[in-house]
Amino acid sequence: ERGALPEADGGEVLDYETKDGGSIPLIPLSVGGVAMRAHIDSGAPGEITLPENIQSRLKLMGNPVVVGHARTVNSEFDILAATLDGDLRIGRHVFERPSLKFIDMLNDAGVGNIGSALLRQFHVTFDQKNKRIRFANRTKTASAAPSHIGHHLGG
Repeated sequence: ERGALPEADGGEVLDYETKDGGSIPLIPLSVGGVAMRAHIDSGAPGEITLPENIQSRLKLMGNPVVVGHARTVNSEFDILAATLDGDLRIGRHVFERPSLKFIDMLNDAGVGNIGSALLRQFHVTFDQKNKRIRFANRTKTASAAPSHIGHHLGG
């Protein structure tokens, strides 16, 4: 669509920032009541990936377990997973007891990552001029991929 998004309302329309002059949008979110920021990364296949060192600040439903191993050009690392005993909030959108992934590669950046598996639940609109992003619920269609994250609208 053309034009600008309305002013950020903290619900469906959020302000975003970019870090160090980069182009990857960084938005606020709440993970079990812990405020943090996360990159919007449509190229990442997962839902929510967080820095490994944040685990001690979260109430989890059990200890994180290794669910995978990944390799980049210059490093290798384990991927840990655990279910949050609480809600993840992105604006007004609430995800009950989501499965979270943790990697130590994000520790230095101190930010999480929102991947395509979560993003596909929304129509996402960027307003690059005003640095705003809108997350609008997708209507239920045959092509919408279901997620195992419980989702409801909160106030």
